[in-house]
Amino acid sequence: MPLFMSQFSYSNESWKHLVKNHEDRSIAIRKELKKIGGRLISFYYCFGEYDGICIYEAPDANKALALIMSVVSAGPVEQNKTTMIFNMKDSVQALKNASKIKFKGPRE
Repeated sequence: MPLFMSQFSYSNESWKHLVKNHEDRSIAIRKELKKIGGRLISFYYCFGEYDGICIYEAPDANKALALIMSVVSAGPVEQNKTTMIFNMKDSVQALKNASKIKFKGPRE
């Protein structure tokens, strides 16, 4: 199943709510991922450009996109950046496949 990493930042209103209500948002994400046939792998808050990172599996990119659209349109997330990521097994297979492609650059 494809892997995705979503980096996100909450709105100020969302932070106000979370500070007041001490809510574990990974529960809500886990529930929605399960509905689309996906699985939450990890959910972290962090320092830096984004407030958090969510790593998860989704059956396909379209379902992952639908989930992101749903979360963003609900209002708690102000900024989102999602990247499809690859585990080592898939990456090694891609390297094997790449070795069979004989692309020639402009100087060759």
